[in-house]
Amino acid sequence: MYSNFKEQAIEYVKQAVQEDNAGNYSKAFPLYMNALEYFKTHLKYEKNPKIREAITQKFTEYLRRAEEIRTVLDEGGPGPNSNGDAAVATRPKTKPKDGEDGDDPEKDKLRAGLNSAIVREKPNVKWNDVAGLESAKQALQEAVILPVKFPQFFTDRNLLVLNPPTPHSVSSSDLVSKWMGESEKLVSNLFQMARESAPSIIFVDEIDSLCGQRGEGNESEASRRIKTELLVQMQGVGTTDQKVLVLAATNTPYALDQAIRRRFDKRIYIPLPDLKARQHMFKVHLGDTPHNLTESDFESLARRTEGFSGSDISVCVKDVLFEPVRKTQDAMFFIHTSDDMWMPCGPKQPGAVQISMQELAAQGLAEKILPPPIMKTDFDKVLARQKPTLVEFQGNLGALGFNEAKEVALHHYTKSFRGVNSPYANNQRPVTSSVSDVIVGVIDTGFWPDSESFSDTCLGTVPVKFKGECVAGENFTSANCNRKVVGARFYFKGFEAENGPLEDFGGTFFRSARDSDGHGSHSASTIAGAVVSNVSLFGMTRGTARGGAPYARLAIYKACWFNLCNDGDILSAMDDAINDGVDILSLSFGANPPEPIYFESATSVGAFRAFRKGIVVSCSAGNSFSPKTSANVAPWILTVAASSLDREFDSNIYLGNLGNSQILKGFSLNPLKLETSYGLIAGSDAAVPGVTAKNAQSMIKYQS
Repeated sequence: MYSNFKEQAIEYVKQAVQEDNAGNYSKAFPLYMNALEYFKTHLKYEKNPKIREAITQKFTEYLRRAEEIRTVLDEGGPGPNSNGDAAVATRPKTKPKDGEDGDDPEKDKLRAGLNSAIVREKPNVKWNDVAGLESAKQALQEAVILPVKFPQFFTDRNLLVLNPPTPHSVSSSDLVSKWMGESEKLVSNLFQMARESAPSIIFVDEIDSLCGQRGEGNESEASRRIKTELLVQMQGVGTTDQKVLVLAATNTPYALDQAIRRRFDKRIYIPLPDLKARQHMFKVHLGDTPHNLTESDFESLARRTEGFSGSDISVCVKDVLFEPVRKTQDAMFFIHTSDDMWMPCGPKQPGAVQISMQELAAQGLAEKILPPPIMKTDFDKVLARQKPTLVEFQGNLGALGFNEAKEVALHHYTKSFRGVNSPYANNQRPVTSSVSDVIVGVIDTGFWPDSESFSDTCLGTVPVKFKGECVAGENFTSANCNRKVVGARFYFKGFEAENGPLEDFGGTFFRSARDSDGHGSHSASTIAGAVVSNVSLFGMTRGTARGGAPYARLAIYKACWFNLCNDGDILSAMDDAINDGVDILSLSFGANPPEPIYFESATSVGAFRAFRKGIVVSCSAGNSFSPKTSANVAPWILTVAASSLDREFDSNIYLGNLGNSQILKGFSLNPLKLETSYGLIAGSDAAVPGVTAKNAQSMIKYQS
């Protein structure tokens, strides 16, 4: 639990510094004292000597500052003056020029907010403390250290670093304000403070969140102004002798605005740690904690953690450090060692005493309890459940101006299927039997046969291998099947046995394979919809629509009604699809979390039978529950997750007179072009009888 003590201490320090900088010493003093208590508790558990040294240094500085404040408060004075020795002391303000009074409350407020993000003392971290990454460290030394020591040799002042995420850094959110106009003032003040404190470094972490591509649909006016101000401020940094270095980090360089990227004269790619670096990281994080790991064990851990970032390894070791505590807490036998300590042991070990940790503590021996040393099995236990939190950058680094460029695959998502290397990818490819003989069975809510996506133009005869049927039903005949949709069935007995007649649900439905929901038509057309030209949504996004495999055949199995799919109906549909001779089965539904075990899931059981028959079963990963969770994950299922959309439909609101109006940029499916102005009222004023003003303001639908 010691990491929580440190985090609590840091939180109290942040609050104390903020109050101290604002001159609220009566509030700052107890916050400093709380921080010191948590730091003192943390030191009792911290094993790493370097971290202990750093915390001790901070503890001394914060204690000195707290004593200064207490002295002045005891004397009834206004508060201590800032001084350079105290780590939390604010820097003296610059002397105002002639004609300036030096009093600007708004500027002082902005600077006070930035002050908490400024590191004024030298951190207790050396280059050798950073494992591996020799080329990156050399590049940073050349770009950061040498220009400070020998400024006459250097003119470049901006540096962009592509790296895995780091556990502690200054975020670009420090530069974003909720108030209109304040964000660009924060940027301006940041650079001004850096010039006043030169030589200095401005470090912006996750700069991509601050400086994305201009002109994107999600760019606000405030975001555009921040980028403009940053460009203006950076323009002068690299061409003058201001001794200010701008250092930024990003995990997504391709998301950066090109003008911002050009401002960085040097760009360095920091890869994930290699084998030797990971091996060294495990040793550094373990520090002097007692363990029985050999050099071979450390090498084994490094090999097992390929793809882990430095943060991942740090988290792993922190979790492992709790294992001896857990063992001690659960132990029922202890041995009394020669140095008068009590260590947990097994019941058969000579000298073992049957006693628990709580019983030892009750006898006043809590400080005599010694946890067992870290073992290799402790790491095995943690690594069995821990996975890497990120992947190596997948993009063209050379095109972005980074060193160590690598060739990687092209990824496509919402806009096209061009990233798929298959014979279906080219709309103009001649139709061959090998292409058009593929039959995809879709189990869903049916399909809408009148849609042009299910046209059989250019397709040959139905493959002889298909043994299925086109079952007639409500508003659906055998004529609704064709050479594209080669078969259609529907299943409802399981649904009605569990939920009652379909008619009781009151919604529109067809007791046939005809789709009344739209989900099945959407899924089927996405998979194998025919090429349809001049398609638009109310005139918007006009173009050509097609599925991923436009010349493949479809067999439709309707087993879902009113957003519910019964297990019995699903299995019946899968059995028929297997016997009908489909090549692929597609299911775009899944059980709500938690995922049932494989052999209690109808989808998993049916998919296993299909798999044994040589049929590929593709299932969706789901849209609900917590992040990083997935449905349909049986190993014989191809689980497919959809990405988020990268397009939005702009819809602007013009406030004021035409020609002199303020534009509010928003997003809406609005095909209308309105030429008339209308009055703007509060939603609460539009409440109809029986609806409260609060509900009307929130646009909550009234229900009688």
